[in-house]
Amino acid sequence: MTAHNIGFIVVCALLGSWFVASAVSQPGWRWNPLRSWDVLGLIPAWRMFTPRPDTEDYYVLYRDRLPDGCITPWSEAYPIPRRRWFHVFWNPDKHIRKLLSHVIRGFAIELDEAASKAPDSKPIASPMSGPYLAVLYAISNVPRLGGEATQFLILRHDAFAGSQPIPLIASSFHRL
Repeated sequence: MTAHNIGFIVVCALLGSWFVASAVSQPGWRWNPLRSWDVLGLIPAWRMFTPRPDTEDYYVLYRDRLPDGCITPWSEAYPIPRRRWFHVFWNPDKHIRKLLSHVIRGFAIELDEAASKAPDSKPIASPMSGPYLAVLYAISNVPRLGGEATQFLILRHDAFAGSQPIPLIASSFHRL
């Protein structure tokens, strides 16, 4: 056996041990003795980049009031398109959807905190809050045909609970 082969075996053994240690010592497991020995922080804690992963989906719908007073049906803003091979390299709308997703989650947290402080009343979103204005801006920039005002609706859906989507907030109409 050559020195090259021994080095390869040692590297594979180290990486394999690191993988096993990472797999068996994830947060939330009852058996977690390796964490106390990990003084250098070499064992990762995968939480999908958050201490509490999201279990809910949010949908942003909008509708327009036309100049003749008719109101269009609800349409989803920035729906996720069918994936194409080139989306690996070029997918500019992904950033818009990602930003909108973060804003809406922050919005939902604000409304949930307001509801916990006053459980007897329905929380109302301020039309001057940052998240409200960010969603309104995103909705106002969706391509459309001739609306004079727009309204948005944010739905919350917990797919794991098997429930129907529930409205989180419905805005009033805003001029375009």
